[in-house]
Amino acid sequence: MGLKEAIIRASQGNEITKIWTDSLSSVMAVLDPHVPHQLVRDIQSLLTQNRNILIRWIKAHAGYRGNEEADTLAKKAITEGVVMKSLNPRCELKQHLQELFLRKMAKSLG
Repeated sequence: MGLKEAIIRASQGNEITKIWTDSLSSVMAVLDPHVPHQLVRDIQSLLTQNRNILIRWIKAHAGYRGNEEADTLAKKAITEGVVMKSLNPRCELKQHLQELFLRKMAKSLG
């Protein structure tokens, strides 16, 4: 479900987008043209329509900071029902990261 949502959001732009997942079974299912599951078929269709979106696998629990943070946020969303605001991949994300950086700098300087 999360992979499909990521593809839908990425399809709103025209730039090449790599979506990283630590779910090897999801990647393998998407690569298999004979999987009957409707969710997999939906993802395959979206990827066929959006050739600029690439799905890549990353090893789970290997210390990749972004992956660990994504897992933490996913667990929080499941347990607390948190809805994340989608950020524009270019301008809003840059602004958001700058704000986070400034807050961390202010906190560390006291």
